[in-house]
Amino acid sequence: FFNYFKFLVIFFFTGVILTDFLHLQTVRAQLGDSLSLECSIKPSYQYTLFWFKQTPGEAPQNIAFWSGNFNDDIYYNDKFNQSGRYQVKKSINFFSLSIISLEITDMGTYYCGVVRQRNILFGNGTEICLTNVILADFLHLQTVRAQLGDSLSLECSIKPSYQYTLFWFKQSPGEAPQNIAFWSGNFNDDIHYDDKFNRSERYQVKKSINFFSLSIISLEITDMGTYYCGVVRQRNILFGNGTEICLKSNLDSLRRQGKTPKKKSCREKMEETFEKAVQREIPF
Repeated sequence: FFNYFKFLVIFFFTGVILTDFLHLQTVRAQLGDSLSLECSIKPSYQYTLFWFKQTPGEAPQNIAFWSGNFNDDIYYNDKFNQSGRYQVKKSINFFSLSIISLEITDMGTYYCGVVRQRNILFGNGTEICLTNVILADFLHLQTVRAQLGDSLSLECSIKPSYQYTLFWFKQSPGEAPQNIAFWSGNFNDDIHYDDKFNRSERYQVKKSINFFSLSIISLEITDMGTYYCGVVRQRNILFGNGTEICLKSNLDSLRRQGKTPKKKSCREKMEETFEKAVQREIPF
């Protein structure tokens, strides 16, 4: 995958810093600053490139995409196009996103990605964290609580059509979304699995006229995360709101496996600060 992407972070306000990274990176900035995120790409017209933004507790949102044609036209999501502060550019070797005059609403994680041969791949992402800012309003996903060994099913309600591609994604904390499986919009119900999830045989995806469902058999600790149903239509990618799977009484098991996070994320620290402030009745 990393043959396709290398990531660079450029700060307009502190000079230029070029950083290759393999894990989710946090960029700390202040209100009013400007910055640029870049994807290093291989020259090709056989795929679609996109930038996504994901804010805490929400599904990823498409900022803009380049449709793989022979020009550099960029197609924006109306929400991001209206502000004029999000600027995406395509060159031979780079696909960059610039954000001008940062606002509180710009906080979140940004992913560069590619749609190639009907598969969607994400980079690891960059988290933008604004210092001296407390977020008091978080939108929470639906949470499903279960126990190890349980089985469950998630369903997407869809409109009958063969003009789009349907996906199921899994996102573990601090990681980019991973493609579980997709239905390619043909006239049969063939499901194409990512090798990682196909090998386990515990993930079962089914397509019917009105539903696109994901079943997980005999839950394991590694199944914890947020699951999104998605659709690719007219080269645009849309996500559902997502469902978070939380396993009860798993903390000890996670600690034994060394999977508990050692450091709190920028978002977690802000949430904790806000909770303490509310308890002390500190006005904002």
